[in-house]
Amino acid sequence: MDRLRLGIVGYGDAAVSFVTAAHFLKDWHPVAVGGRNMDKAAVFAKAYEVEPRTVEAMAGADDIDVIAVATPPGIHLQDTLKAILGGKHVLVEKPFALSLEDCDRMIEAAGRAGRLLMVGQTLRYYPGTMHLHRLITSGEFGRVLMIEDSQVLNYFGSKRTGWQLDPALSGGGVVMNPVIHFTDRFRYLAGSEVRSVRAVLGAARPGYRIEGHTQVFYTFDNRDLSATLTLSGYGQTNLDCTRVYLESGMLQLDFLDNRVSVFAGGAMLRSERPDPMPYGPGRLITGYVQQFVEFADTLRSGAVNRSDGASGRATVAACLAILESAARGVEVYPGP
Repeated sequence: MDRLRLGIVGYGDAAVSFVTAAHFLKDWHPVAVGGRNMDKAAVFAKAYEVEPRTVEAMAGADDIDVIAVATPPGIHLQDTLKAILGGKHVLVEKPFALSLEDCDRMIEAAGRAGRLLMVGQTLRYYPGTMHLHRLITSGEFGRVLMIEDSQVLNYFGSKRTGWQLDPALSGGGVVMNPVIHFTDRFRYLAGSEVRSVRAVLGAARPGYRIEGHTQVFYTFDNRDLSATLTLSGYGQTNLDCTRVYLESGMLQLDFLDNRVSVFAGGAMLRSERPDPMPYGPGRLITGYVQQFVEFADTLRSGAVNRSDGASGRATVAACLAILESAARGVEVYPGP
């Protein structure tokens, strides 16, 4: 399998990131894009030099090996099942699905067909996050004690229209969109699964009924470890800061600046900036490129895939627990 030939279902932001990332890699070849509105697909296809095709045509095509599903989360199941039944390997944009039942159906279908199923949790594939993970696992500063994330972003921008405001398709507001990224990053950095969550959600943007801010407290199967997330989607400033507290040091990732700072003994020891664009211009698609690299490595050599269906399901379970915790005012345990 010299080149992996890619079809993309969808024509929004995620589809743009998929096709742009694939163009960076010599061993990937974007072939087609499609969806339910073939007029939009035709415009997208012309702009990115691919063919417009229906989902069914891509699933049955001999010149496509992998299908990337970039449609609204509420219809990931049907598009993914069509791709798998057509014999394709599948990369599904986050969130994997809006229910655990849908996650299970996709995982089971891929298993029966012997197809690779990966979930696009790109945040763990950015250079800053990967560098932070290397520092944690090096053991230089002992075991992890606590992790915290502070996030401020403009969630209610111009693109928050249409299906984005339909909970049946989007899952609601910030929880199933940015929060799912940060929850997955906690799982990756902690090296442990979420045991419980206690959350408060709020909707403070006039004219919108979806949630726009949250605070979440996480515990993990590693009982010595906890994490907190504070997120505002109202754009008061730009902030994406992760702090990891270890036995003999602290690590801080300023994601927007692509900077990892290392503290110990009451002082900053060093500040490190991994290459933010190892695959060429366009930092925002770097995570998409890196997940394509891992997808190909898994197919060709059997390398471990860190964001497979089971991992995507675990992150969905944690976020569904956040929604339940906020609604009921109690601590919730995601379970198996």
